[in-house]
Amino acid sequence: MTDGMDRDELIGLLDQLGEESDQAVLAAARAIHAKVTAAEESWDDLLAGPVPAGAEPAASAARDDEDDVNLPPLAAGPVPDDTESLRLIERLLETRNVSEALRSELGDYKADIETGELADDDRRYLRALYQRLAKS
Repeated sequence: MTDGMDRDELIGLLDQLGEESDQAVLAAARAIHAKVTAAEESWDDLLAGPVPAGAEPAASAARDDEDDVNLPPLAAGPVPDDTESLRLIERLLETRNVSEALRSELGDYKADIETGELADDDRRYLRALYQRLAKS
């Protein structure tokens, strides 16, 4: 969470989204939106979590290229296996205007697959990245 936002306060407001009263839910939603806006954050940045110093977030690298991405949607399912992950990497690399940062990251994932070191979280990330870009 960023310095401009109080995590506990935001979680408290998110908890209020389940209230019975539509007015209470709407008030909480507006308060959440106001806090995110005041902190000059985007939902994408908040949900991606913190980025290590000096590292470029993969979502930002991909976001730069969304205008020219034309990928078919994927069906939801269990954690992708290496075959599916390789297929997703190849499809992403075939799209136009993929940034060098994203190409490099995808190459690293490909190398991890070849050495048997790709983690399930990375497989899920590849699927989520593909699905997000397929929506654009």
